[in-house]
Amino acid sequence: MCWLIPATLFASKTSKVYSSLNHEILIKALRNGQALMYDQSIERYNKYIEAHPDDVEIYIERCQFVELAVYDEYDDYNPSQGYLDSLQEQLKDRFPNSHSVIIYHLSYTC
Repeated sequence: MCWLIPATLFASKTSKVYSSLNHEILIKALRNGQALMYDQSIERYNKYIEAHPDDVEIYIERCQFVELAVYDEYDDYNPSQGYLDSLQEQLKDRFPNSHSVIIYHLSYTC
């Protein structure tokens, strides 16, 4: 029975190590961190645009960020596609004659 005590101590230490290095836990934390950074970046864009509503280049930058930040190349899927579509529509409506917007939309559709 004496061997049970060290085995129990070892198991508890090992499970702590494994839980801190568990790939599922680490990936979840990474994804949560990415989601937080994505949300913070969108917030920064939105605050800047609110203060500078005529800065067409930042509207385009925001679209490009949303287009590429969470895009999954392997699956050819963007979970933010609906949001991107609404931003692009807003961009066209707000700056219909901007050369930068026209070029952006041409390059996006190619």
